[in-house]
Amino acid sequence: MEAKYLDGDMPKEDPPGYYDGDAKTKMRIVKRQQYLAQSSSEVTSLVLSPGDAYLAVSLAPRLGKGTFGETKAWHVATAKELTMKGFATPSMWSNRGMVFAPPPDDGALLCAYSWTDMESTECQSRLDIFDLTTRRRRSTFNKPTMSGVMAYSPNGAMVAGPKDGDPTKVVMMGAAAWSIKGVIPSHMAQVTHVAFTSDSDGIVTMAKDGWLRLSSAATGKTAGKVRIHTRYDPSLLTVAADATSVSTVWGRDVRIWSLETGEVHGYDLDDVRESEGWPICISPDGRLLVCRTESGFDISDISTGGFLAEMRGESSFYTCGSFTSDGCGLFLGKWSGAVDLFNVIT
Repeated sequence: MEAKYLDGDMPKEDPPGYYDGDAKTKMRIVKRQQYLAQSSSEVTSLVLSPGDAYLAVSLAPRLGKGTFGETKAWHVATAKELTMKGFATPSMWSNRGMVFAPPPDDGALLCAYSWTDMESTECQSRLDIFDLTTRRRRSTFNKPTMSGVMAYSPNGAMVAGPKDGDPTKVVMMGAAAWSIKGVIPSHMAQVTHVAFTSDSDGIVTMAKDGWLRLSSAATGKTAGKVRIHTRYDPSLLTVAADATSVSTVWGRDVRIWSLETGEVHGYDLDDVRESEGWPICISPDGRLLVCRTESGFDISDISTGGFLAEMRGESSFYTCGSFTSDGCGLFLGKWSGAVDLFNVIT
């Protein structure tokens, strides 16, 4: 398919700072704040609590300092870093994924990590639940049934993620007692992304077998599926807040699945972009795509690839990101270890 830019493509030259799109888009990006400016480790993942009260990031391990890096957290409004009481620094780790619980318990952060035992050479896994409101560890689960890329249902009843030891299956755990409620056995290769629909009734999964699936959270049975024909592994997944569509990125390929009609449309980023970009994150409504560029990042309309706005003049490249729940704020993690907060004004 052919996808075109919006009228008024990005300019060839612009001074560092923010670029405000064009007269039609009226989008502006303004840098607001920076977190973690003194770290020397790459930010590998970044999550926000559902109410945007807390920010958590995972850092790459420092050279010669073990197999996984530490996890840091902040209270967003005050920019105060939160350390756990009774722990040495660092107090939190996560190399397999992390997720916040929904309100009213959105101060609860689940951190999954694994390591190789030096004596037995066996892979060990663990999941910790930290309470950022009290700054204490709430629970610990050794061999926690699931590992990494977890999703919390909006109603707070369930956590879903790939099965520890067999990532082709997705296990659904009761959040209260951490007991298995069901299994989704439909994929034939590693599941890389998991997300709930806004009503908590459906679970969308994305896997290296090329399938994008919608399964029942109650039974684990398939409610819808689509085969994505691409040579790339899965990169990004967002279920729109109104549960009408699923926006995905597979390397250079953007694919949007309508849950109402079952239709899929998309494009190759190289066909619609004037300059090269590497996808970082998708907005909660599934409408905006953020891509890293050689000089910073830009935002485009994910349905067409149409350019909307960009930020230039950054000395360290961006590695991951997340929008705030209203889509008006954007947190981006950097190779340098910093986390920048931007206002996205439309």
